[in-house]
Amino acid sequence: MDDWSKTDVIEVKTRLYVENPVVCRLFEDSLRHLQAKIGTATLGHINRSSSIKATVKMPPAVTPYYVVRQKEWELIVHHLINMPYEEQRIFSVTGMGGCGKTQLVSYFLQEKGANYEHVVYVDATSLFSIKADLQAWAQSLGDGYEQAVWEDAIRVLNSDLFKGRWILVFDSADNPRLDLTPYIPQCYHGTVVITSRDRDKGNMSNTFHMELGEMNDDEAFSTLLKAARRHLPLSSREEEKARELVGMLGHLAVALVQAGTYCYQLSVTVQQPFTFAQYALAFTLQRSELMKAGESASLDNYQLGAYAAFELSYKAIPQEAKEFLHFAASFHHSDISLATFAITAAQGCEDPDCNSLVPRPENHSEIVSGLRELLCTDGRWDEVLVHKSIRILRCFSLITASSRANTVFMHLHPLVQAWARDTLLPASKHYQKMALQTITCCVNDRDVQVYRHLIPHVQDLFDEMGPELTHVNEKYAAGIALRHEAIYPKAEELFSDALKRMKQAGVRNKGFWQLSISLASIYRNRMRLPEAEALLLESFELAKETWGKDDQITLRVMESLATTYSKQGRLGEAEKLQIEIFQERKKQLGLDHKETMVASTNLGTVYIFLKKYSEAEKLMLELLPRQTRVLGQDSRDTLLTAGNLATLYIRQQRYNEAEQLALEVLEKWTKLLGNKHITTSLTKENLAIIYFQQGRWDESELLQQEVLEVRRQILGDDHINTISAARVLGSSYVQRERWEDAITVERRLLESERRALGNDHTETIKTMESLSRSYGFLNRHGDAEAILVELLERQERLLGTHHSDTINTIARLGKSYMLQGKIEEGDRTGLEFFLRQGQVLIKKKNWVGAEGMIFELLAQQKRIIGLDHHDIFDTKEALVEIYAAQGKLGAVEAMLLEIRDQRERVQGTHHPDAILAGSSLFSCRLQRVILAENGQVGIQRGKTRGYDQPDGFNAMEYLTHIYRLLDPDGASKMDEMTLKLSEYMAGIDPPDPIRALDYQGKTHVDHQDWSKAEPMMLQVLDMRKMALGTEHVDTIATMETLSTIYSGMRRWTEAEKYAIDVWEQKNRLLGMHHSSTVTASDVLMKTLINQGDGVKIASFLFHMLGSSLTALGKEHYNTQAYGSRLVQTLTLMDLSDAAEDIYDLLQ
Repeated sequence: MDDWSKTDVIEVKTRLYVENPVVCRLFEDSLRHLQAKIGTATLGHINRSSSIKATVKMPPAVTPYYVVRQKEWELIVHHLINMPYEEQRIFSVTGMGGCGKTQLVSYFLQEKGANYEHVVYVDATSLFSIKADLQAWAQSLGDGYEQAVWEDAIRVLNSDLFKGRWILVFDSADNPRLDLTPYIPQCYHGTVVITSRDRDKGNMSNTFHMELGEMNDDEAFSTLLKAARRHLPLSSREEEKARELVGMLGHLAVALVQAGTYCYQLSVTVQQPFTFAQYALAFTLQRSELMKAGESASLDNYQLGAYAAFELSYKAIPQEAKEFLHFAASFHHSDISLATFAITAAQGCEDPDCNSLVPRPENHSEIVSGLRELLCTDGRWDEVLVHKSIRILRCFSLITASSRANTVFMHLHPLVQAWARDTLLPASKHYQKMALQTITCCVNDRDVQVYRHLIPHVQDLFDEMGPELTHVNEKYAAGIALRHEAIYPKAEELFSDALKRMKQAGVRNKGFWQLSISLASIYRNRMRLPEAEALLLESFELAKETWGKDDQITLRVMESLATTYSKQGRLGEAEKLQIEIFQERKKQLGLDHKETMVASTNLGTVYIFLKKYSEAEKLMLELLPRQTRVLGQDSRDTLLTAGNLATLYIRQQRYNEAEQLALEVLEKWTKLLGNKHITTSLTKENLAIIYFQQGRWDESELLQQEVLEVRRQILGDDHINTISAARVLGSSYVQRERWEDAITVERRLLESERRALGNDHTETIKTMESLSRSYGFLNRHGDAEAILVELLERQERLLGTHHSDTINTIARLGKSYMLQGKIEEGDRTGLEFFLRQGQVLIKKKNWVGAEGMIFELLAQQKRIIGLDHHDIFDTKEALVEIYAAQGKLGAVEAMLLEIRDQRERVQGTHHPDAILAGSSLFSCRLQRVILAENGQVGIQRGKTRGYDQPDGFNAMEYLTHIYRLLDPDGASKMDEMTLKLSEYMAGIDPPDPIRALDYQGKTHVDHQDWSKAEPMMLQVLDMRKMALGTEHVDTIATMETLSTIYSGMRRWTEAEKYAIDVWEQKNRLLGMHHSSTVTASDVLMKTLINQGDGVKIASFLFHMLGSSLTALGKEHYNTQAYGSRLVQTLTLMDLSDAAEDIYDLLQ
């Protein structure tokens, strides 16, 4: 040979040829024929004739890249060194090619070989190599063993020559047909170690069978670094990419060394580092080429690339196992449920009726036939056939298997999966279509328990194949499974694409409406209610034209539309539709039909929302036994009804009954769907509410935590249901004053709400308020301040500077400043609070309250900013306005005098503001003079013309007003004038006794003399109803006065009665959004609040919310305000589920 550099290639190829199972069998056949003639001394004769001694096989050296796998190392040392054992030890290490079996044993011999007098290392790839290596070891003993044969090696190990201090290693005993039993000494001493890809070799162990899998993260990372000759620290990006690459290579030792060595060699070649990021990109683009390549400097001179290692095993398995491997590799590499294959076979490997939206093409029969060949015998599920394929693949460590909850799952190493796909690339689509058909077969009403096992395979297959290569039926089935597991975005994508294809094809069969309803359900679950409504209204009209109004298809569309109305809070419309659907199905299908029972369930749910609890309970108690009898007690529909009944009991505060039912439902949902399903979590949420109401705080909290964690895992932090669960748990912590826990939950909740709802959403703002309070209770005032500053800015912008929430935030911010010792900021904020609160009271014409608040502001200003600060003038002028509104002209004059004198002193007599103050004082004094003169004129006119003349009456009325302005405390004068006025009105022709009584009654109201005012105003009301009717403005005004009287007397029932009458009349005559009606609704709300009747408050607010939604829309401020107040009321009533429904409605 001229080129000696190629000798290593020749060596590798020769060894691969000799290790080929076919070649091994030829060698064995040759040896048997030779043995028949010259017996077992054949090798010895050859040795004597050639004078060439056999070389003793030595364990492979431990490579420089070897990383100790601590757990596995401790196990092998424990079982072979530390653990006392009275007989021969046999220890097996099995696993896929390239996982590091040989290196583990070599490292053990390097570190612990001194414990043995003799190490016998045997290449167990064939009988030929086993005998040759045993013979070579026996001959190496010398002292008469120079001509020994392999049987002599067994005899020596069987003897007491070495007192059992020997270890015999059978390395790479991969051939499943190779029987090692004749080559293992039959004695009670010594140690035997076997390494193999054949998992069944583990059955030979009598100490421990180690199934060597992938490395853990740190071990794999270290192996990659060693092979690449890299050292820590790496740049943050390079380390991130290295760890990402470890995952891409499945933590497999041979692949990690292969990748690291490649990076090192290429770095040397190009004179600059070849980064892990570059390799990861190359792996993505050229995975097959990289994994097929072998490296000369790898694990124990393991000359094979990862793919070549798998190829060796692949060649040894029969064709039916190869087919099964390619089929399994089309799924996601982990958790391939055997139950899905059984369901597919039971379905005949064809589309179930529920998923047959569109006919399949003719060539689809090839997919069905392929599945039947793999899974069936004579058209029926053949579990033995499938287990046979699995057993063969497990023998070669190409797959592993596990069992959970009586279900068998298969797992492929990610690289084995990649190799299986890459080696059959042209035909891989065929196997992928078989996998998709399996999923389609499994999606049916009977087998919902397997949906959760389908999800990773659905996502993997659709990512691999893309939308163009998948059929409408496959998209629909996959979307149903995804929806069931609350993976709404992907489900929407599949449903939308399928519906689009059906529209383009002009298909308007039953499946078209089925798909439309499914897509609408996704819109509802994602709270995109207008889109759901629009889609369903369009589908409803088309269904009526195509099938008729009473057809079951049309009724299903109506049913989905009714559910959408419920979500929108349009409960009246929802109820009407659900009753119509229920009655029609009962007539057409009968009460025992599943569709009728679904309609009954839906109607019961609407009744709960409408608080028609007796109707809901009656309906559900009739339905539940029927569902149990027809569908079974564990059916999904039965469990939904039982769950709804538990919810009803919670609403009725029947917590013991609710608990018993919820526990039964939870047990069954857990068995059916698993502990971490969204539906299961809803039942747990109900149970948490029950426990909370029963005072079982710890149990409630544990369930709330579990519900939140499940929703975070499945739905993500930003899903509305996850946000709701976090809000409930945070509120629970606040109520129990566990501030640290509350802060932890509320901080994460706030970030989720910012992303999902926006910074300005009402719920985001509520969480900011709660979080700031939690900080305050822990004296973390700096954190509270940061939240409050942002909160104040948002409230001022969204609610206005004088909204009560804004003012409360100002007060809390000022307190936070003070507690931090920020006196100046605290004082400034305190002044702002008094000012805004006073301005609000002025706007509400609450003059007494406003006077007290502005007076307090003035006192604080004098302390903080001094007597002569310009803000003092504004405050005093506000007091002038308050005094004037109350008719306290004497107080007005005194304050104006004080303002003028102070301005002249501070600003000078010629300053415009000082001149204006003097002018105001003059006007006030002039007004008092004019009023006094007019009063005298009025008295004179009354005396001259008589009070029985119109001019006299008008004068008397005006004079009464003057007294109220000039001397509001002069009750005797006012009463005297009012009496004269009423006497006149009763005696004129025609008499006006109603007006007389009205004046007298209102006079007593002004004096808060309720007992005198009541009979007069009742008489006025009766007279005005008879004379003017109930809808006249004067009649309504009298009812308003009576409501005021009864509120003053704290007779809330009578006050409520008249407040309701006033509000209803104004609502009917003026409309609910007229300012006068809004005022009347505020009066009614205050009356209800003073009674503390939460049910009435909630009912009223619910009515207002529904009307506002219809008239103004969801986004209008009034709608949001009514909704916010209703949520607060329901929360205070411990009706958190109802509060959550209202909250969801407003999003």
